[in-house]
Amino acid sequence: MPQLPTYPLELLDQRSGHTYQLWPWQDNLQVKTKEFAHFYKEANYPQTFFDQTGKLTTDLQSVLPIHFQHWANTIPLSYRKAVGILADNQTQMPQLLILRLMKQHRLFKDWILQLAQSQDGAYLKLMLTLANLENSPLPVWEHWLLSLPGQPRHTLLSRMINIELTAAQTKKTRKLMLDSLDWKINDIQEFLYYTQDSSFQKLLLSAHVIRVGALPYLRTLPRWLWLGKLWQMLSHFKDSAIANVLPPLILEADSKQQLRIIKVFKTLQSPQDLEAKLIKLVEKLAQQQAFPRPPFKGNNRLYPIETAKALISEGHNMQHCVGGYINSVVRGDSYFYHWVGDPILPTELTLQLKPFPKSSQWQLYEALGYQNQTVSESDWDYLRQQIANLNPPWGYLLVKSKIAGTDYSDYIQYFDQLKREMPLQLCAEPENPYDAHAIRIQTQDDIKLGYLPREHQATLQPYLKSSQQRSPQQRSPQQTQPQLACRLNYLKPHYATVNIYLTPSKIQ
Repeated sequence: MPQLPTYPLELLDQRSGHTYQLWPWQDNLQVKTKEFAHFYKEANYPQTFFDQTGKLTTDLQSVLPIHFQHWANTIPLSYRKAVGILADNQTQMPQLLILRLMKQHRLFKDWILQLAQSQDGAYLKLMLTLANLENSPLPVWEHWLLSLPGQPRHTLLSRMINIELTAAQTKKTRKLMLDSLDWKINDIQEFLYYTQDSSFQKLLLSAHVIRVGALPYLRTLPRWLWLGKLWQMLSHFKDSAIANVLPPLILEADSKQQLRIIKVFKTLQSPQDLEAKLIKLVEKLAQQQAFPRPPFKGNNRLYPIETAKALISEGHNMQHCVGGYINSVVRGDSYFYHWVGDPILPTELTLQLKPFPKSSQWQLYEALGYQNQTVSESDWDYLRQQIANLNPPWGYLLVKSKIAGTDYSDYIQYFDQLKREMPLQLCAEPENPYDAHAIRIQTQDDIKLGYLPREHQATLQPYLKSSQQRSPQQRSPQQTQPQLACRLNYLKPHYATVNIYLTPSKIQ
């Protein structure tokens, strides 16, 4: 006969590193988190436990001890299924808190079961997201959740009527909604100023919980975001789709554009209608959309395309599809430049840059001429150098990599002398008996730190060859030999990473 679990159960959360104590269903699924030593305080466990069938999620089954299965089976299956359906693969749904309130309050239980039957988790998810409740005390969570059952959605959302916010302020509101109660003199003065506004007084009277930090931002939420008909349409979408329903162009529309948005949303008839009208709205707003600041300023040969209208014009002039990448630029996924040409590379080109993964730097992703004509590898290298020239003192990031073999070099011995961003040297080792393509990484004092991993050798080998090895046809008097700079990016005992750049050339 299997041994029954002894409560409370200990749970180490791998994501946060916190240790939690879990109590059984009979004790209202109480959760406590370890503060220090043997001291625990009541807390909320923010992750999901159950899938749509009411079983422990697959990832938890592989890491939790077997007695958690007995613990789960003490919770009614209908309750577990309900929170699993509402979570819909979301890892941040506070299922234990919802289950606890379902047991304690009949109205809340009926409301959650009703949401689950209609698979309407989008409503619950957006309520939690708007309030950003994960950083709040547990009583605030409970108060917020228990205030939702029985309230018509249009009533709940009408509290925000006549409030206007910029997109940046809207995001900040979610963070500050239940933030600190600490008041500064300026906060008090601003609060007293806003209370003179009749519409704001109405908001204060109807609200159950409002934190001071949120007041200046709540006042200016865009009206169209709270239209009852829009909310009804959004509630039909699955949780996983909600975040993608309203694109940045809609969320960040200015006041004049919002009038058009409100007019369109008031005519909504169905969720399918919402999707179709959003596509048309985005197309119209995109042509008026200002782009983010260019990654590099540009020069008289290479200049940034800074507006949606200019990008559409670039596509027409160069006879390719670059005009369809407006949303990509707005999201920060791409930026486009036009290469006018010079004596070395006279062909006009459209360059697409993308962010270098896990870095603030950008890399060349595409270079296309008229009607999508491609360029040679040597032209590609030349364009990289031109981008490097726009980004002094760093240049163009070629490689971001760990240093291999630190345990078998002088790295550990000289660790205390190393500093972030210190310059390093790259040395080819063609005579290396284990790898003829090896690239050694060392300090400027010839202290060997390790080697560049093999997957990056092919990228850097061409730049490490001497200028004599390059064909005269590949060079001109105006070209300078490409130079590399290697800098120590991150370090700890037994581990380090480097950034390797193509440096700006002296002749530009």
